[in-house]
Amino acid sequence: MSAEHPSENPPAKTPPSNPENLIQKRTEELAVFGRWVAELIRNRNWFTLLLLAEVVLLAFCRPDGGVATALQGILTLPDWYANAFWFAVSVIPMAAVGVAVVTMPRSLPQQESEAAVAEHRAIKGLRPFTKEDAEIFRRLEREQDLQRCCDALESQSFRFGHLVGESGCGKTSFLQAGLVPLWQERGKRAVYVRFSNQNPLEAVQKAIVKQLSLTASPPVAPEPRALIGLLKHVMQENQTPLVLLFDQFEQFFVQAKSDAERKPFREVLEVWYAREDLQGIKILFSVRADLSYHLYEIEEWLNYAPSPLEVSRLRCFQPKEAARVLSVIAETEKLAFDRPFVERLMAEELGNRDNGLISPVDLQILASMLNRESVAELRGFNERTLQKLGGIEGLLRRYLEEVIASKTTARQREILVKVLLALTDMERQVRGEVLTIAQLQQKLKDTAKPREVYNATIWLARAEVRLLSPVEQEGSQGYELAHERMIPALLQLSGTQLTEADKANRLLDKRVNEWLGSSRHPRYLFDLGELFLLRRQKAYLIWGGKQRDKRRLIGKSWQRLYRWMAVVILAGVLALGTWGGLEYTKAGQLWQMRRDIVWYSRGSDRKTAMAAWVLSANGHVRQALELAEAINNSGYKAYVLSAIAEAYGKLEKTNEAVALLQQALAAAETINDSGDKANALR
Repeated sequence: MSAEHPSENPPAKTPPSNPENLIQKRTEELAVFGRWVAELIRNRNWFTLLLLAEVVLLAFCRPDGGVATALQGILTLPDWYANAFWFAVSVIPMAAVGVAVVTMPRSLPQQESEAAVAEHRAIKGLRPFTKEDAEIFRRLEREQDLQRCCDALESQSFRFGHLVGESGCGKTSFLQAGLVPLWQERGKRAVYVRFSNQNPLEAVQKAIVKQLSLTASPPVAPEPRALIGLLKHVMQENQTPLVLLFDQFEQFFVQAKSDAERKPFREVLEVWYAREDLQGIKILFSVRADLSYHLYEIEEWLNYAPSPLEVSRLRCFQPKEAARVLSVIAETEKLAFDRPFVERLMAEELGNRDNGLISPVDLQILASMLNRESVAELRGFNERTLQKLGGIEGLLRRYLEEVIASKTTARQREILVKVLLALTDMERQVRGEVLTIAQLQQKLKDTAKPREVYNATIWLARAEVRLLSPVEQEGSQGYELAHERMIPALLQLSGTQLTEADKANRLLDKRVNEWLGSSRHPRYLFDLGELFLLRRQKAYLIWGGKQRDKRRLIGKSWQRLYRWMAVVILAGVLALGTWGGLEYTKAGQLWQMRRDIVWYSRGSDRKTAMAAWVLSANGHVRQALELAEAINNSGYKAYVLSAIAEAYGKLEKTNEAVALLQQALAAAETINDSGDKANALR
């Protein structure tokens, strides 16, 4: 029987390791470790750094091993080393615990499950009320506004109207938690559409299909005929009146800036308004008061101006109304409530300085902050609690600061502010476009890592933070600022968290105005430090209406910088070439020698005579003769002229020799001493 087993695979031979690959692998591992340590230092993560020092000490610096073993026979450790080692090993863990306590994040509101969050029906923070909150919302001083608006919608003559209110007055909550449920209770249909940077035609179609639970509907497409076909389909299947609630409609004009971009939606509105079979569909446009002038464009398209009954103005609360709202919130959330104090507070401190009205969002933030107190007696609407919060002034900023400050490191806080600013249109001080996490990561790629942006976005959208609102968009999750009311406080906070960004924008605005005002004089161009500041803060520059001029100013500044760099480089090359020519060429070396000899001669007749002699001996007769003429001592002059005379015979050019000889004879004639003159003429 054969001893071989051909069916079995022979053992694989281990290829010899490549030393170069091994070195490369180890170097990469060290680089990763080095970057990790550098990141810890940059983020000031002293807790982890102290623990790392502890591990290094125990692994490599033990007196009975590690360094002691490696240095055995080479270096003797001092006697105190062992005591110092064990002292450090004992102290470092205690220091790490102390650092952890000091840098521990401030407690956010108690972590709440989704069920617990749902119980807080009356406190929404910066998020709007929804349809599920209809019961509590009707108790929040909006019942009359809801009835008037609903009655106007039921009018046979109503085709479209406006809901206008300032930022923070609660328009979104009014539509979602108030108007939609009440309209449906009257047996009508309602579709809520929030406008953002999404294509408006698609947004309306998707909202109709989803909220009316349509199954056999035309496919969604970003075309006017697709939306018109869907509206016809909706009314053919069910003749029940339908109202389309277009919330944040100012975003349509912000995103679609030109007539060409607005044309498709305009076509839909014109067809809808003209067709008799679509008379059962009504539209309510909800816009911010300061941007309501855009609605005149809608009226011009349709050649109709809504009557006063078709325009609902949602105002903020009077002080007594605000006090009643807080009373309902306190009752619902079981918070202490001091009615006389709250009424006085609403009238004297919380109201707007111009009209005395109080924004619902301010009430929500106040309630949210009070509800976050962990001590029961401090959870209430009373004077003691308000004093603890520092008064009404700066309430929004305090809210933001407390939320941002709950993060451990300065780097984490900086990323939170950058994400909030990335979702802000800082020029108009309105919400920016809805962005997904991937879009935020792309927008902040120069200043933040993708993982940092992801963590910050998810954290800001948590129920107990409520600074971002998640928005479903084309099958993906997008995010937007929870409310525009927080933007001024955010911009103030960014002045402390992003000082360089603020400095860069201030510098850019000031310099472009100076540059334009001086007819583009080059003295207002940016210098090197300013250009690098602008480059570092490129993601946060506010271009505004002067974007073209600002970019041109920056471009010309870089051009001037490049020109100066070219001049400096050219001068350096010339200087280097001159130095090389003097040091490393024979002609250059001889020139330096002659220069040194001439310099040496400036002191006395004796030194001048020696320098002239050296020059004549090396064939530089003309320079030697010039030095000889400057000698006053007749003896030294005669000596030099004699040496020069000997050098004449070595000159190859006869004409030049004759001219020099005549010059020498003239010099000899100036010698007063007859003996020295005879020696010179010999």
